[in-house]
Amino acid sequence: MAKETPFIFKPLLNRPTRPNKRLGQHFLTDQSVLKKITAACRIELKDIIVEIGPGKGALTKYLAAYPNAIITVEKDKALCETLEQQFRNQKNISIVRADVLRWNPIPAVSGKKYIVAGNIPYYITGKLIPMLLQSWPRPQGIILMVQKEVAERMTAQPPHASIMSIMTQAYAAPRILFSVPRTRFYPKPKVDSAVIELVPRQLIPINDQKGFKKLVCAGFSHPRKYCISNICEKLPISKHACAAARASIFIQPTARAQEVSLALWMKLFALLKTQFF
Repeated sequence: MAKETPFIFKPLLNRPTRPNKRLGQHFLTDQSVLKKITAACRIELKDIIVEIGPGKGALTKYLAAYPNAIITVEKDKALCETLEQQFRNQKNISIVRADVLRWNPIPAVSGKKYIVAGNIPYYITGKLIPMLLQSWPRPQGIILMVQKEVAERMTAQPPHASIMSIMTQAYAAPRILFSVPRTRFYPKPKVDSAVIELVPRQLIPINDQKGFKKLVCAGFSHPRKYCISNICEKLPISKHACAAARASIFIQPTARAQEVSLALWMKLFALLKTQFF
């Protein structure tokens, strides 16, 4: 095991807290990867840094080389105590003990430039990404370590699109920066990871967000069926209206949802939204 995590493995073992499997804790132990994540954040002078899931502070240590205000959000009480002890002399670091899925970021970052970074527990990815992109005040950028397969799904293009890729790309421009093998964590997870950059954007007006998601989910409801057939089946839209909308934007009648681009989904929604939303 020591050969697989040669960088800060021993200090992690020597500290009193151990990884909590229930919270999906896998500590990144490769300093070169930590440096690359920090560099990817492209921190500017007035940026606030919100770090999600700081764990024992491996990434926090590198972020703290900047004088910027850093807000770490950690759910684990024991880890919060470790962080408070480790960074007790650094006044620019705030340790927040909270479940990030329930934490209200508005008092801390509303109206300010901020970036989000972190090695997040993978089991919260599906809820956290939409929350960051649709519910939080818009960050300048998001740099996260996620499961490699999930990163590939978020960045996928037709004919390999999915609900995740369409809904992510509607609110951000995602890009995989680099992969991280499972051997760079302690304990070693069962999957490889990737660091992804999300640059937030607002392609879907706020008032249309629920309707757009409803349309996309309907289209993907039966992946083996034709996209338009799924929409007619799941939403109160006539076959004639669906067929006319499809033809007007040149979606093939036999197209499946995974073959339809984000741009076409947006056009389809604009044509059909008054019929169901």
